[in-house]
Amino acid sequence: MLKRLFSNDPPRPPALAGLLLAIALALAVAPLLLPAGQALDAAAQMLVLTLLGASLHLLWRGQRLPGCAPGLWFGLGALGVAWTAAGGLPPWSALVLGGGVASVASALGAALVGAAFRPRHEGAHAAATLAGVVAFQALVTYFVPATAVPVVDPLLLYGVMFATTLAAVLALLRVVQSPFGRALVAIQDNPLLAEAIGYRAAWHRAVLQVLAASLACAAGALAALWPQASGTAANTSLQTLLCALLAVAIGGRSSVYGVVLGSVVLVLARQALVGVLTLATSAAEGWPLLAALVSPERCWLWLGVFGPAWVYHAPAGLVGLLGTDRRPSAPRQNTPGDPS
Repeated sequence: MLKRLFSNDPPRPPALAGLLLAIALALAVAPLLLPAGQALDAAAQMLVLTLLGASLHLLWRGQRLPGCAPGLWFGLGALGVAWTAAGGLPPWSALVLGGGVASVASALGAALVGAAFRPRHEGAHAAATLAGVVAFQALVTYFVPATAVPVVDPLLLYGVMFATTLAAVLALLRVVQSPFGRALVAIQDNPLLAEAIGYRAAWHRAVLQVLAASLACAAGALAALWPQASGTAANTSLQTLLCALLAVAIGGRSSVYGVVLGSVVLVLARQALVGVLTLATSAAEGWPLLAALVSPERCWLWLGVFGPAWVYHAPAGLVGLLGTDRRPSAPRQNTPGDPS
């Protein structure tokens, strides 16, 4: 039963399985144990990063560089909900209507991105999608006034976010282990050979982009309704995308479970780093330059330094570290005639 639930790919090392089980239980009971405040906001951020990181992980299955298109679809989902809510609709109606329209628009845009993708120009593709995200943020900032999304019940909204994230992770496992997922790996490894044996690379890439866009758009739509979000969350889509990239790098991009681990670790590390920098700022009051360097506002600067260092020293991420069986192997039994 569990193997079918996890699409025959359960977390095999006991340490990884136990850690993921503890994370799932903690996130499930977070609304019951944590007050509606900063702690619950952190749990919601973990869920949003997991959804957006799942979109990036799916793209990494079919191309060597995922590009920045998920940031655009994230902002589009948040913008659709914010615009609809600003028109006077109730929050849940805005989520259904605005999120639905944004999902259709994201799917159409993602299909065009997938059709235009060329394996030999992955760098240009990543640069073009990054430029698209920056241009989209500029347009939103200029044309869309800050409108507060109506506040909804945080416990109910958190439940919807948790259920959506759990369903997305399980569905992603199913996609990765399906023939479609194996075809994506073959296309990434050798596109010409994959085409020669019958895989339609262009079609697979278009479907891949649409699936990834659906996950990113859902993350943006849910983030727009969180009580702490005021105005359109599209203004922070690039920052959220960079956070998701860092989370995937920390957890390990080779596994779906790495997305979950990386999202949780990144949010916890940011919360701890803010506390440490606050203490450091108080201790460095006599040195203005040092106090400015260790200010809590420089949190993302220090995380930006930590990210490349982590990728350099642990390219497989946390999943790679936990997945290594470090138990000593059993001694080899000598056979008759064996000189050893």
